[in-house]
Amino acid sequence: MHSAVRLAVLAATILRLQALTPDEIAQFRTTGTLEANTGIAGWVAVEDTGRQLYITSNGVPDHHTGPFPGPGNPNTIQFSTSLVLHPMTALPDPPDPAMHSAVRLAVLAATILRLQALTPDEIAQFRTTGTLEANTGIAGWVAVEDTGRQLYITSNGVPDHHTGPFPGPGNPNTIQEQNFVLKVRKTPVYADTPGCLPMGPVGLATNGVPLYNPQSAECEDAVINERFDSCHGHPDMPGRYHYHQNPVCAYVQEGGKASPLVGVAADGFPIYGPVDETGRTLTSADLDECHGREVNGRYRYHVTADYPYILGCFKGRVLPDAGVGRRCVCPVKRTGYQQSLLGVLRRLAKQKKQTTP
Repeated sequence: MHSAVRLAVLAATILRLQALTPDEIAQFRTTGTLEANTGIAGWVAVEDTGRQLYITSNGVPDHHTGPFPGPGNPNTIQFSTSLVLHPMTALPDPPDPAMHSAVRLAVLAATILRLQALTPDEIAQFRTTGTLEANTGIAGWVAVEDTGRQLYITSNGVPDHHTGPFPGPGNPNTIQEQNFVLKVRKTPVYADTPGCLPMGPVGLATNGVPLYNPQSAECEDAVINERFDSCHGHPDMPGRYHYHQNPVCAYVQEGGKASPLVGVAADGFPIYGPVDETGRTLTSADLDECHGREVNGRYRYHVTADYPYILGCFKGRVLPDAGVGRRCVCPVKRTGYQQSLLGVLRRLAKQKKQTTP
């Protein structure tokens, strides 16, 4: 798409964000209560002409009022016998009409791009509890460096919560301290087409533990086919403790409230928990193919209890030196796991090895 057209689309989008929404317009209403001094019921109405809103009323309050006239106020409440129209702009004009249109579009584009960036409050969520991990006796740590255009998120990958006994039944691997460096755009950029998820880390949780795609090494649903501890994590062969699913011990979910930030994907978009702003627990059916949605004009991923659990694909562009793999081995499908040719060959080889005397 031509850059000028993209800017125009961005401008139109942010202008729509400024308009009163239908839900906001619907709030203009009265209770029907008679005002005590006049014995009249107040009313209000809104007419939308496309470019303007006309808000009309008789000005009579729809709630309890004091005795007027009365001590300290000799005035009488009165109502309007004619409609008084007050135009309000539904789609506001640009702030400075004298500003050149190209500059206005650039300002609007920059504004909406800033909406995509991780906020200072979100960045502040990257921290650990200081709890020693039981298997290693090491405390996990995570740090974020803001260079202006990129965020460098570094960690030792050691979980800051209870972990299962590793090595243990179903998982012979040992948790080991790592040196993760995830480099993301401070302001994420949408990809022209969704990007396939590599094996290994696809993002980092707020406690510095890596987030993986939903697949096992055999390109099967890891959550179904592998063993995890109660915090939904386990180590792989290089000793990297990680999550394939909702990292329930990495954040606190308060009852009746929207889930907080869970982590960040390698494309720079934030990852949130499964509960939305209305208190509803989301499923993959509520999300797009990459397992995300827009909230107030800002894209975010969500973890869910169903496949693909964390991410389905990268919605944004991943930096070449982001610190994650680039090779797509196991494409993720919304309808369930897909076994790639490589995955099938790996599984057959594993079965042959197990049956060979």
